[in-house]
Order: sequence, then structure tokens, then C-alpha cells
Amino acid sequence: MHGMQSNTAKDEVCAQALGERLRQKTALIGVIGLGYVGLPICIAAGESGSKVLGFDVDPTKPEALARGESYLKHIPDERIAPLIASGQLTATTDFNRLSEPDALLICVPTPLTAHLDPDLSFIPKVMMFDLYAPNLAFRLR
Repeated sequence: MHGMQSNTAKDEVCAQALGERLRQKTALIGVIGLGYVGLPICIAAGESGSKVLGFDVDPTKPEALARGESYLKHIPDERIAPLIASGQLTATTDFNRLSEPDALLICVPTPLTAHLDPDLSFIPKVMMFDLYAPNLAFRLR
């Protein structure tokens, strides 16, 4: 094993490199799910100078964003339009592009059940890659 790094050491090097890219705002951040959690994260990251690629299964969301329009009442169009115009934020339904971001944030619904407990069923569906992007693992780098 002389001259070879262990997986842990390689992971540490990759993590440090990603951290540096995030600090320098050169990393592309991917956000899966452009709802009440995902869209504000996209906006915050874009306004801080990071480039963001958002993913959603609902085509009306990327379409609205491409027009510089918000579909959430509490977020004005004026927050979206400059990010789209500058290229800081783009959105798509094309999950084949999941290999482009340097980091992925998964922001999926957790609605409340009749007993007011969070319904976490979307999380394993995403983790098993059958809801948002079949064969997700093959699309990642």
C-alpha cells in the first residue's frame, strides 16, 4: 500500500477540495426539490454568489423560474429574476444533469399525517432513487 491513499484519506482530500470550492463560490450547488425549502435555499445560495442548478419533477417550477417568476407567494419575482438573468440560478426537470453539481441538497416534502407527525415517506423514495430520478446513482460523479 506504499504510495496509495486509503479511502478515508481520499475522502478527506475530496471533502477539503469541495469545502474550498464552496468558500470560493466556484462549486455548482444542486438542489433536488424546488418547493418551500428548496427554492429559498437556491435563492440564498445564488444571492451569496454561488451558482445553483435546481431540479424538480414538476415542469411548471423550472418554467416559471426561467421566466424570472416565483410560484411561492412569500418570494417576490424580484428575488428570482436577477439570479436567472445572471446565470446564478438555473432549473430543470432533466435529472440526467445530476452529475453536473459538485454538491446535492435533497429538499423533498415531509407533509404532516393525520396525527400531525411528519410523513417521511418521500425521503426513502429519493434515497432509493425511484421518485425523483430512477438510477440516480448512475448519474452522479
